[in-house]
Amino acid sequence: MLDQEAIEALLAFGLIAALLAALLERIVLVIPSYVLFVAMGQMLVDSLADYPLLLVSASIGSTIGSFVWYGLGRYWGDDRSRRQVNRLQKWLPLLNTERYDQLSSKFSQNAGSILFIAQTIPGVRVFVSLPAGVKRVPLKIYSQSVFFGSSVWNGSLILMGALLNTIDMELIPLLLMGISIILVGRFALLTRFRYRAG
Repeated sequence: MLDQEAIEALLAFGLIAALLAALLERIVLVIPSYVLFVAMGQMLVDSLADYPLLLVSASIGSTIGSFVWYGLGRYWGDDRSRRQVNRLQKWLPLLNTERYDQLSSKFSQNAGSILFIAQTIPGVRVFVSLPAGVKRVPLKIYSQSVFFGSSVWNGSLILMGALLNTIDMELIPLLLMGISIILVGRFALLTRFRYRAG
């Protein structure tokens, strides 16, 4: 994993670096998204006007980067993708054949919703593109769902980073409570979605 100094050096180049970092986060799996986007918010948001440009830049980068896994899924097909997942699961525990099969089976039901929600789940947000490519989810649905889902995830983390710059240290427990409420709400939404979809 890259250390804080490496992330700061990368982000010193502004919006283009943010786009490239978000793109790389989807491909090389070195920088966890929750570290990268919080750092972006801390280092690149000086005023409210900076936030929308950074959010769009990071979300475009995330979407473009996701097309690597999507393209591999289309190119490899189901059998070869399963073999690759089986081979890679030793090093990437979030990517396993069980999760791959589970995601693959859901795409015929509502690909757009699955892709959107998956963008808010660390690890899954990267690998969901592989079965999406195998299932040949239409590019319009794929790109829109990934872009808007990434915008929710990236935007939340970038905003958190920006807020950390301005927050009074005494308010941190309140911030943590707010984050907990968001996580519980997200878990409830995912649980509801899982029972409706499955």
